[in-house]
Amino acid sequence: MLADGHTDLLMELAHRSHRLGETDVFARTWLPLLEAGGVGLQVCPIFVELHHQPEGSLRQALGQVTAFHAAVRENADRVVAVRTRADLDLVERGERIGLVLALEGVEPLGYETWGAELFWELGLRLASLTWNRRNPYADGAAENGGLSRLGRALLVRFADLGVVLDLSHASERLFAECLETYEGRL
Repeated sequence: MLADGHTDLLMELAHRSHRLGETDVFARTWLPLLEAGGVGLQVCPIFVELHHQPEGSLRQALGQVTAFHAAVRENADRVVAVRTRADLDLVERGERIGLVLALEGVEPLGYETWGAELFWELGLRLASLTWNRRNPYADGAAENGGLSRLGRALLVRFADLGVVLDLSHASERLFAECLETYEGRL
């Protein structure tokens, strides 16, 4: 099975469906590309651009989550939101293309780690603490720092929930600190 660990399709889906009023964007644009490429599993990161932060982070993220769920609902015969092992089994058998909801930077949580549970219930299964910049939880790849106290608390919540931690945008120090402290899957 071919897995694509990152494509910013949710930003496009949210923009085209919510702002431009287009319908079936996933079915017309993305699904044919995934099928033609033989992609069996697609990670779909929520990403909030800097000009929306901090005030609009949650709103932008929820717009992308809504677009994710619409894509799954409207194409349920061809895709599945991967939340459980049973969902992944469907993907591995080639019965559906799996879509994994992810966070690329945890800015939508604001300063409240309890938001992790909300996003888990919405389908989040993979998260990176940062993109390339610093946030209240950790430093990104462009910085020299690591985890903050808030970041350490969030890692405990993520591990308890079962969130897979993505370290692709971590600074060297953050990468090492996460390897040392995170009790969940990487």
